[in-house]
Amino acid sequence: MRKHISIAALLLVSLVHTAFAEQFEDIRNSMVIIDTETGKRSGILFKLDGITYVMTSQDAITGNLVSMKTISGTVVKPQSFEVPEEPVGLLRIKTDFAIKDDVAIEDRRGDVEVYRTDPKMGIISEQAVNVDGKNTLRFPDEKGSKTPFIEEAIGSPVFSKGGKLIGIAGCSGYAVQNCSWAWENLSRDLSNRRNELQPIRKAQVWKKVDQIQLFKQSAMIYDAGNFLFSYSCIVDAWCYNPYGTIDLSPEQPDKMKAWLETQNTMVKGIPIIQKRVQDGKKTTGASAKNVAAGQLRDQCKALGKRITDFAPVYQKTLSSPSIMWESSYFKKKAEDLSSIYKNLAEGLRREAENCAKTNPPL
Repeated sequence: MRKHISIAALLLVSLVHTAFAEQFEDIRNSMVIIDTETGKRSGILFKLDGITYVMTSQDAITGNLVSMKTISGTVVKPQSFEVPEEPVGLLRIKTDFAIKDDVAIEDRRGDVEVYRTDPKMGIISEQAVNVDGKNTLRFPDEKGSKTPFIEEAIGSPVFSKGGKLIGIAGCSGYAVQNCSWAWENLSRDLSNRRNELQPIRKAQVWKKVDQIQLFKQSAMIYDAGNFLFSYSCIVDAWCYNPYGTIDLSPEQPDKMKAWLETQNTMVKGIPIIQKRVQDGKKTTGASAKNVAAGQLRDQCKALGKRITDFAPVYQKTLSSPSIMWESSYFKKKAEDLSSIYKNLAEGLRREAENCAKTNPPL
């Protein structure tokens, strides 16, 4: 009797492994590598009502589209681009690519499977991830600890344990440094960048968008978001020591490096003024010291104002009423980023005015 049960159990395990192997292979063959001017992201071939789409996230498009290919190298040509009317973040790209069956959809949370591509190796990896009540996806890092954000996961399909597509991995929030005063009138949810599930639902209403404008607007948001972290880093460095130089680093955008070089040239004169203050004690006394201290305070305000000059550019551009946003998702992201830059500018301006009191130059 035990022998028969063991054989039956082995057959069942074998069937389960075969089913999962077929599922993995089907998903692998449906994966698409989306190559843009700023990097590669993922997508998946998705058939609905006889039409084949590449389903991905709007976060995966960060500039002009270079190409779309399956993992085996077959070119997938885009015909049109569509987004949901609600600000979900999904993007589906209509193609003339032929696939056999429609993909089953399921609306659920809990334990899911995310399929991520490695564009360099041409392979995909399957990861078990949990989706919480806020649609946050927390991936395990190399040591098994949960990490809030993985850039390469953007655009990856998310499946239920039963093999049904429930959505696409996108991103929410933005990477910023401390700058606690920037959040006085903002929700903390805008910071702490993390992966989110962008759910697919059968009842979603889709609309076609202009491809050129979509790419242009996605590049604008990507540029503003990408600039934000480096910008907040130099803000923190300046607040810590407004009279010192700020280190250049490879990840800083070129236009920021040019500003920093100018800023660092300006502060080179500060030690000379400080030396004059010290000498003034021996000769002209307090009068010379006060004059030099005033020069330092003025220098401090000038430097602080120069730093704030970056913020209004993005704030005003992203909040411009002349922009007709192609998607409600991009519009919401632009509003969030504009609010962050506005608070950074206002907070830093106050810091520059008060710096002589809170961080005296001498």
